[in-house]
Amino acid sequence: MIEMTIIIAMAMSLTPIIANYINVPKKLRAWITLVIIILLNIGNTWFFGDHQVLLAIKQGINDGVIAVGIYSAGKNTMEYMKNGDEK
Repeated sequence: MIEMTIIIAMAMSLTPIIANYINVPKKLRAWITLVIIILLNIGNTWFFGDHQVLLAIKQGINDGVIAVGIYSAGKNTMEYMKNGDEK
């Protein structure tokens, strides 16, 4: 299995690339990071682990929220919704 720290680093590196490609505002990029962490953790469990996908989703959410900071993600989302369409 790949270490969770490597998965988080990969997700953080991929976030700007994917966010720019699909035109996600900067204030909402924390959510993209969280989704990438969850998906990478599911793939990690599926290919290298014991195929416990539900456990991988739970761990991905837990570690992803810690990595992106739920307060920061929530605050940025609220600012984006309040201020409108900024990139």
